[in-house]
Amino acid sequence: MKPITSNCETSLRQENEKLCISKQVLEKKIEELLDLQEQYKSHEVAITISLKKSGEKVTQLSNSIAFFKSIIPDMRKAIALAKKSIDLLKNKC
Repeated sequence: MKPITSNCETSLRQENEKLCISKQVLEKKIEELLDLQEQYKSHEVAITISLKKSGEKVTQLSNSIAFFKSIIPDMRKAIALAKKSIDLLKNKC
């Protein structure tokens, strides 16, 4: 039979090996998480830029819509005047 000390040493070595393996696995997971965090930051920046550009486009579209809405009454008046002029010309010819 082996002495108790030898059994303890063997158990401790085995436990130490398991812990070293676990440490390596955890270090690798930490590296993967740090890489993912960097990717997330890059995506976040890209999305923020995209949203800013989209916001600017929405503002431009809103301004265009407001402009076109503002000229509709004038266009209606111009069309009505053009119709009257056509009718006058038809009557003279």
